[in-house]
Amino acid sequence: MFVYGLYIRISIPYSHSLKEKRMVVRSLIERLRSRMGVYGLEVGEQDVWQSSAIGMSWTSISSTEGKNKLQSIIDFMEDDGRFRILEFDWKEIKLGK
Repeated sequence: MFVYGLYIRISIPYSHSLKEKRMVVRSLIERLRSRMGVYGLEVGEQDVWQSSAIGMSWTSISSTEGKNKLQSIIDFMEDDGRFRILEFDWKEIKLGK
């Protein structure tokens, strides 16, 4: 089994308040959970209204499948016009034999 963690920072240039930003972040996290089975949480920049840091995690049976999901997440996020990705970092942990 493989466990993945993804840290991603996004810019939300059209947000003009914390309320607008939180609507975008909440929508993104909910869509990733329902469409891809990825669990996410805003982990930083909570008081900044035009950027956010989000942590995500998922599990996979194989490394290839997990990395394919990572690419799908990035592609999905890049297609969303409400924000842009500033940076991301990810880790893969193998558990068991």
